[in-house]
Amino acid sequence: MIVRRTISIVCLAAAAAFTGCGVSGPDDFTLIQAKPELQGVDLGATGTSKGDEKHFEAAVTRDGEPVGKLLGQLTVRDVPDAGGTARVDESDLVFRLKDGDLFATGIAEYSGTDWRLTAQKPVRRAILGGTGAYAGARGELVTTLRSDGTYEQRFSFSG
Repeated sequence: MIVRRTISIVCLAAAAAFTGCGVSGPDDFTLIQAKPELQGVDLGATGTSKGDEKHFEAAVTRDGEPVGKLLGQLTVRDVPDAGGTARVDESDLVFRLKDGDLFATGIAEYSGTDWRLTAQKPVRRAILGGTGAYAGARGELVTTLRSDGTYEQRFSFSG
């Protein structure tokens, strides 16, 4: 009887450890990103084509206070066929914040040759992890282009 109880307790403790029971991630928060300055690399055919890249940097604030910067790279992954309007780009984002870095990636559709998201149309990306206060972070980043040209970056963490 004691052996069974001991085994049950050990199994429950192991299950709790593997599911992260009692361990919480960072609190959700929202950053405002300044208008980015884009620098391009035109690969392959002249004009927008697969593999073209844009690199950018932009300041980010939280509750109106500067908290760091965003470093990003957009890579064209798919261009529209004749008559198509949407181009698919992969984005790799690094948020350099005071208490650590956050990494996010995902894809989004862009219109024609414009390198900005469609205003007020949220784009979802995966939060892959981080450093410092964000070590092991997972969740979803929702990016929305605002009417003033800045971006809302909403972080929702899981677990």
